[in-house]
Amino acid sequence: MSSWKTLAAFAAAMLALAGGALVLVRQIGGNGAEAPPAAPGESDAADRRNREIRERDLAILAKADSSSEARISALYRQGRQKVPQARDAALSALKAKSADPALRAACAAALGAFGDPEATEALMKLSSDADGGVRLSAVRALGMAPTPEREKVLRGLLARKGLSEGERVAAQEGLLRISSGPGERAEALGELLSAGAAGETDENTSAVLAALSLAPRDPQLLALLRKKLAEARNEHLMPVSIRHLAAVGDPFIDDKLQGLHLSKDVKIRLAVVQVLNRVCPKSRGQLLFSALREEQTEMVFRAGLVELSRFPEPLYAETLAKLKGEKLPDRHRELIDEELPGMRDSLPPGIQRIDPCDSRVQLPASGR
Repeated sequence: MSSWKTLAAFAAAMLALAGGALVLVRQIGGNGAEAPPAAPGESDAADRRNREIRERDLAILAKADSSSEARISALYRQGRQKVPQARDAALSALKAKSADPALRAACAAALGAFGDPEATEALMKLSSDADGGVRLSAVRALGMAPTPEREKVLRGLLARKGLSEGERVAAQEGLLRISSGPGERAEALGELLSAGAAGETDENTSAVLAALSLAPRDPQLLALLRKKLAEARNEHLMPVSIRHLAAVGDPFIDDKLQGLHLSKDVKIRLAVVQVLNRVCPKSRGQLLFSALREEQTEMVFRAGLVELSRFPEPLYAETLAKLKGEKLPDRHRELIDEELPGMRDSLPPGIQRIDPCDSRVQLPASGR
């Protein structure tokens, strides 16, 4: 797969996953509570940045001679925001029969949020494009706007001979997102989970991520994540499984962190330390000490100190004393001496005396 196709596929999967994760964060909060509001001025600054980006993108889309790379980025960004100019620019580029498959794929993505007949017809044509990346982008886009016509198109695609596994997963994801009936959504979810359980390919992983984004607390999905974590064969899904099972309060994760904290994969080690104050294993102090004692990566070590800063007394003092007694890299010792006190002091008044494990919110592991 070419680099632009790989990037587009990864971006689509991460955007889908971010949607599911955002739902969980809003429901659970960082520690069983709603996330704090933005600081004064932060929202205004973000709004200004977004306006500047939008104005720049619209200027790029309005110029026929803009570079292909700039137009592609603008189409992805503004199409996702359902900006009408993105739709018009995409349709114009397609009518001009662009020879650039990356641009055609971006046009497909930009049309996804627009459920009108012209956008749907353009996506139907792109779903038969000679380039596989363009076809995949078109299939994904068809599942972004809930209309009867698009649901019909996606079902028709699934009956098409020669459909790639990636396109099939994208079609099922779209049906799970836009189908009008619970039976149809359940069928699509079942197909995604079957695809996810079938192996460890990129397509299998995409199927699991799609189900995770759209049905984050489905019992069958949680069972599959437990299976993937126990098998320890999919390095991409393991950190996701750790975080998700911890977020929904699944008890399966409680005794699975031991050993994973010393994984060769930095993403897995990072996930383990970041969920300690949610999973709350009985040996979390010893587990964190063991993880940080062996850790060589500053990012993971710093994340572990953040979790340590939230430990209640006397567990905080005991774990810190043991850690200081170890022979650590100079940079890690600097972090302990210079940044850990600030992390602890930055906690709201009284929080230092509250054990986050005494205030966990357990979500039911069922339902959509």
